[in-house]
Amino acid sequence: MPKGRTGRNAGNRTDFRCPQAVVGRIRRENPSAVGISRNKGRRAATHFAIHDGARALITPEDIQSRIGRYLFWRFLLGVPVKDTIKVVDGEGYVQGTPNRALMWNVQTPQVFEKSRLSKGYEKSGTGGADYTDCQLVEAIGSGVHLCMGSYENIKITTRDDLALGRHILQLRRKTHEVATDMMFTV
Repeated sequence: MPKGRTGRNAGNRTDFRCPQAVVGRIRRENPSAVGISRNKGRRAATHFAIHDGARALITPEDIQSRIGRYLFWRFLLGVPVKDTIKVVDGEGYVQGTPNRALMWNVQTPQVFEKSRLSKGYEKSGTGGADYTDCQLVEAIGSGVHLCMGSYENIKITTRDDLALGRHILQLRRKTHEVATDMMFTV
């Protein structure tokens, strides 16, 4: 079986629940660690979908169509990079150009088994400080599958991002209005 598969068919699952949201803190790992530590009892979750609140444009349809169909229980969403990427040294001098075909911009949600994420936190010795959840799972030798996301699932952290986010929402609204008009004119 390829790395990351559990052998269970995750396709057509629609029972994704969010029993408790955990508010973010200064460091991104804190909410995940807190969520895992609170996840106890008979109905405790075995998997976590971790989502960055700065990626506010993901839709329920995106989540269902992407998360619901993958057979991998350790994965994250992403999109191929469009730009040429340069590696630079500490003084800003170009050191190389990686192969763009191998480069992806990663997104959330990221989905991991509770057991592997917990092991990653333990191994880091710092509660995951300065690491993404995906890096923690990678560090324990677990394969993480990258699944196609959406270029609209942008991270809103600057004024330019906010303007782009507004534009995406306007386009969605227009698309929805056109689709609704077409339904009633048929």
